[in-house]
Amino acid sequence: MTALCPLHSPPWLAGFDPALVSAVAALPIEEFLQYANQRAEMQGQCTGHGKPTRFVPQTTPFAGADYERCIAETGEIPTRDNLHDRYNALDWLTFPKTKASLNQAQVAAMGRQLGRQLGSQVRGRQRDAFTLWEENLAVLVVPAGEAVAIRQSFARHDWQEIFVARRERWQQDWQAHLFGHALLEKLAAPFKAITAHLIVLESPEGNDRSRNGNDLTPIDRALVAHLQGLFDPAAFLHLPVMGIPGWDPANDDPGFYSDTAVFRPQRAAQQRGKGGA
Repeated sequence: MTALCPLHSPPWLAGFDPALVSAVAALPIEEFLQYANQRAEMQGQCTGHGKPTRFVPQTTPFAGADYERCIAETGEIPTRDNLHDRYNALDWLTFPKTKASLNQAQVAAMGRQLGRQLGSQVRGRQRDAFTLWEENLAVLVVPAGEAVAIRQSFARHDWQEIFVARRERWQQDWQAHLFGHALLEKLAAPFKAITAHLIVLESPEGNDRSRNGNDLTPIDRALVAHLQGLFDPAAFLHLPVMGIPGWDPANDDPGFYSDTAVFRPQRAAQQRGKGGA
């Protein structure tokens, strides 16, 4: 297979392996699946149930539960020729431990729910939380000792503090990584109001951006631990992603953050002090 030259990519893709980003963007689907499977095999990638993962063409529609069980039971990840599924493959190959744990947790939650409510179509709050994680998660990695204060700023919707007063922190010490593949798909045609479900992590041991380049393995391990404590969608904070310095040239103007339709003030009901994840 011909090697790809990395394409210029927007800032929200900068943390991913450039060759993998180029494969997502440029390869015909048959070649992309071949490339993705070669990467998965080289990484020794498995599901949470120990099945080696393979990306395969999706030939029939799946209900959500059947899709997750298919991956868990066979290791096969059904993949359509669209950005949504290509970005899902990007996530599997970048955050393999987290994706495997997420699939395992989703299947376990389905089993618990089936035992409680046979025949019920109610998903439950934990499954809703898992779906938000998979589709729309952003992760902000910050230096040790800063996470609590940053979570509180996000919980207060203190956008001036986050994006203006601490602007240099985004450029020097804070790392934003996108996990949700629906979120990445939206950013193919970016608009100001795109908002991610956010967790804030203190930088894990071994996470040295200057030394490790695109190696997100320490963050992948840290996300697995965080996922184990996820039970409720209310655990997430919110991040209007185009407010991140450098992600939209217009946000160089502090007035960018005065748009309350996007950078919303905290509602009265929230002012009791949500700590966030």
